Amino acid sequence: MEMIAPVTEAKRKLLEFARQAGELGETVMLTRRGKPYVVMMSAAEYESIQETLEILSDPEAMSSLEKSKEDIQAGRLVGWKDLKNEL
Repeated sequence: MEMIAPVTEAKRKLLEFARQAGELGETVMLTRRGKPYVVMMSAAEYESIQETLEILSDPEAMSSLEKSKEDIQAGRLVGWKDLKNEL
């Protein structure tokens, strides 16, 4: 769930906003003059987004993901038992 508040409220409610983001996993959007200005989120959420962006910006990883999707659509799958036997 996302909470939206003006940035002027942040000084007064910083601890509350930090708890909402850090402990409750909520995103807190602070606005300035009615427009998005700053986002507060948990460190775990931030790290997850950074990891996702890293994968999305890696051409080799994206190529591998695309090939995997094509394999799935074409039915080129390996069952768990077969995979286990190969290992």
